[in-house]
Formats: sequence, C-alpha cells, structure tokens
Amino acid sequence: IIGGVTPGSIAARADLQPRDEIIAINGRPMSSWTSIAMTLVRYYGDNTSLLFTVRKPNNASISTHVLHLSATDWRLDDLR
Repeated sequence: IIGGVTPGSIAARADLQPRDEIIAINGRPMSSWTSIAMTLVRYYGDNTSLLFTVRKPNNASISTHVLHLSATDWRLDDLR
C-alpha cells in the first residue's frame, strides 16, 4: 500500500495515489513492497512501458495505469 507519492516521481507519473495498493506490474502479481522494488529494479535504465494494476482504498475498484519511461527517467530514490 502506497504511503505517499513524491511529486515528479515514477509513482506520480503513473498517477498512483496514497493508499493505492499495487497488485500487479506488467501482469505479474505483487505480494510485497520487496517484490515491487525488485520488479522496478529489473527495468532500471530501460526505455519501456510499465502497466500497474492498482486496487483503490477500501477495495473500491481496480484500475490500470500505464507509465512510459525513457532511460533518463530513472532515479534510485524513486524505489524507496
């Protein structure tokens, strides 16, 4: 579950919000923050698009968010 979103971060660009729960990235289920961080590290520095599947607070709805990245968009600070 996302605690906060820093302006300009990867999370902000993916339109993720505090209290959203990332349940999958590119169709791969995410069960912990570690699995999310390791998945993002796998794509570090790539020119790619990532598809985040997100459950909104209180299980209200599930939505998808596409994030298009270039190699210059990545900062390790985004993974903390």
